[in-house]
Amino acid sequence: MTAVLAIVVESGMTYDTLIPLATGGLVAYGLLSVPAGWLADHWSRRNMIAIYFFGTGVSCVLVGVSESFETLAVALFGVGLFAAIYHPVGTPMIVDQAVVRG
Repeated sequence: MTAVLAIVVESGMTYDTLIPLATGGLVAYGLLSVPAGWLADHWSRRNMIAIYFFGTGVSCVLVGVSESFETLAVALFGVGLFAAIYHPVGTPMIVDQAVVRG
């Protein structure tokens, strides 16, 4: 939602017009976090985190070059989709590598 505020300033569009952009990504992030964690447990954390980095990177580039509302909506949905991988996969990977846990 914070990104929407910045987009309002840059694009001149209204806040209520831009909310659907953020909503798609947030819904994807929330709904796909649990399946991403399950898939990492049953397949490969390393491969899932590689998919996260690649997919989020490509989606962010698409956000940067999008010239239409629809393209921006799809790109932000992609960011949410791939970002859903990080917390259930990346956080356990970091904890597994920690020598001294707080």
